[in-house]
Amino acid sequence: MGAQTLRQLIRLLITTTYSNRRIAKLSDTSPN
Repeated sequence: MGAQTLRQLIRLLITTTYSNRRIAKLSDTSPN
């Protein structure tokens, strides 16, 4: 595994966690 692959993996992890947090925030603000 090269450094570039590892960097892409980290970026993917960050983007997924960010999107999950955004979705959670949207669901929290949305009325039931």
